[in-house]
Amino acid sequence: MNLKVVSWLLLAGSMLLSPLLRAGQDEEPRAGFSRALQFNYETKGGVKRERRVFLWYPTTREEVRFRYGGQQGMIAPEAPVEEGAHPLIIFSHGFCGSADQSVFLMEALARAGYVVASVHHEDAMHAGQRKRTAMPNFLKAKEWQDDRFIDRREDVVALLNFVLGQNGLEGSLLHKRLAPGMVGGAGHSLGGYTLVGMAGGRDSWREKRVGAILLLSPYVLPYLHQGSLKGVVVPVMVQGGTWDLGVTPFLKRFYDQLEGAKYYLVLRGAGHFAWTDLNSAGGTTTEALRKGNPRLIAEYSVAFFDRHLKGLDRRKELVARGRQVHTWQANGKVE
Repeated sequence: MNLKVVSWLLLAGSMLLSPLLRAGQDEEPRAGFSRALQFNYETKGGVKRERRVFLWYPTTREEVRFRYGGQQGMIAPEAPVEEGAHPLIIFSHGFCGSADQSVFLMEALARAGYVVASVHHEDAMHAGQRKRTAMPNFLKAKEWQDDRFIDRREDVVALLNFVLGQNGLEGSLLHKRLAPGMVGGAGHSLGGYTLVGMAGGRDSWREKRVGAILLLSPYVLPYLHQGSLKGVVVPVMVQGGTWDLGVTPFLKRFYDQLEGAKYYLVLRGAGHFAWTDLNSAGGTTTEALRKGNPRLIAEYSVAFFDRHLKGLDRRKELVARGRQVHTWQANGKVE
């Protein structure tokens, strides 16, 4: 074949392929969402429970505006999970919160390559016809023993068992889409209390599969009264806010007692519900993520899990950034 003809064919082929290659390289990360999965489990005490799974995950399908109750999100509903094995994050909501109370953060984690799973706990505001849980006395933290809200620990362990089991189930949405050795936990308020217990704050609650925990304005007073956090050896990020007057004043003391890899972030103007979708009321989750505290919450959270679940170098991201950061400490060092 004539050399000029061969050269022309190669050039034409590259011109045809280059837009496709660029599209793959420039394609923005996208979040999928499903609530098609549900499971039943029985506690050691014989209590039978049914839980629906709220699942966010990376996908290549196009996102659309989606209403979660009163919140406007941007996701690809019931889309297939992007190929590959992804780390798993279990989310535990606050008292009287819900599995989908922090959609802006769940979607951001999914776009960053994480599968995020959550359920309504027994005390959830949107828990259907379940009997409402009495308001606990958060001030009498000394009285909180191992049995206090143990149902939340049972929910998280059952959820973890169920979701990881889907990885090996032919035909499941999550079949061969999880990295079982990369599991993290995130919790807001009482969800933070739940995750600290599972990370070793309570010996009887310990869940060794959870390799890093993200605490969002967490209720930690019961652990301060017990005198030691030596059992918590996994990496921990603690986030609080200058307007979070009921919780953040206690977080520095909690942070100082941690002995493993640890990060402490306090955001200006953030109240206790800054980690919920009140952030994006009147707009979409993606609009909220473009600025202010929602953007910082998502960026620091993703960088933390990237560093301690994926093993990526995130030293440039895990530093104090901008005037909106009131306090930042990493491994006990003030920046």
